[in-house]
Amino acid sequence: MEEFLTIHDISNFHMAHNLKLNIWTLKLEKLIAGKNTPKTCKEFFDESFGLIDKEEQFKSFVTDYINSFNKLFFKDEETTKAFSYDDVNFKLEKNVIYGYIKGGITGIEQDVYNDDSLIAPDGKIKKNQVTALPYFFLLWLPKDSDLGVLMTQSYSSASINQVFIQHLAFFFKSKEFKLVKNTFISEERKKAFYDNCYVYGMSLFKRKSDLSARKKVSDAFVEEEKLKIELRFTGFKKRTIEFIKNFTGIKSNLKELGIQNEDDYDLVLYYETEDNKKAHASFQNPNLIIPSIFIPNTIKADGKDYPDRTKILAFCEKELDTIKLEQGYSPKI
Repeated sequence: MEEFLTIHDISNFHMAHNLKLNIWTLKLEKLIAGKNTPKTCKEFFDESFGLIDKEEQFKSFVTDYINSFNKLFFKDEETTKAFSYDDVNFKLEKNVIYGYIKGGITGIEQDVYNDDSLIAPDGKIKKNQVTALPYFFLLWLPKDSDLGVLMTQSYSSASINQVFIQHLAFFFKSKEFKLVKNTFISEERKKAFYDNCYVYGMSLFKRKSDLSARKKVSDAFVEEEKLKIELRFTGFKKRTIEFIKNFTGIKSNLKELGIQNEDDYDLVLYYETEDNKKAHASFQNPNLIIPSIFIPNTIKADGKDYPDRTKILAFCEKELDTIKLEQGYSPKI
């Protein structure tokens, strides 16, 4: 079921350019004697910037991060997105490095029109230019832990997450450290999602089928050794808690398809919230679901669709406090 290991919702947006928050937990590793060895955030700071006080280490991080751009835009490997820094700072007491960055699409020529006319382009964006939007990021690197957190803000219609993370990995690699990330959402948000959603579909997947099963399905599949079987159940809508409580497994006789017990197939449930946001996840491991985090419109700058700098920082710090509480983190340094 690997294509379902990282699940994101597919939403029906009612307002243009909604703000979204993306979260990853971070681990650091260093290649020692040919083996990737786990490292703490303290080891990263001490080995990368020297045994100086904490404030000087954070200042050095910010300075080196800014200098890594060489006053240029950093492009992704496909040269389709690019970004650069705008303003980067830190909060020492919170072990937080945060910043405002700018970036977007590049590498393709585009015409610019007024939205009320198709007659003539109002301008042209060249292949070597970048259509830049403002974005926000927050990086939590506590010196008394081996766990970090990365947050990035994106839009429902646009994102530079991939190129940003490519550059961040490049930055840590320049310090001889490897960045290991995992998509994350708090248990509080998962619970809120499940408490307010319905199951509206279910799929049964069998990844491999033997010759006997293929013959019984159709002669057209006899030689298709990679044949996958999917049974889709739709036309219902039940509260998630009620559905899971009453679900007793697949009772139909599917032996002719090579399905004899629960180990022979995977189940995926399809969810929908009351405000039409959709997601899907493995029934065997519903914790793999990663519903999107939508940032309230009150966080936007006045009259704009991008975030207010003060409000987005406060919003992310509050989210970080929830994560720290769930992870049982208590500051020691």
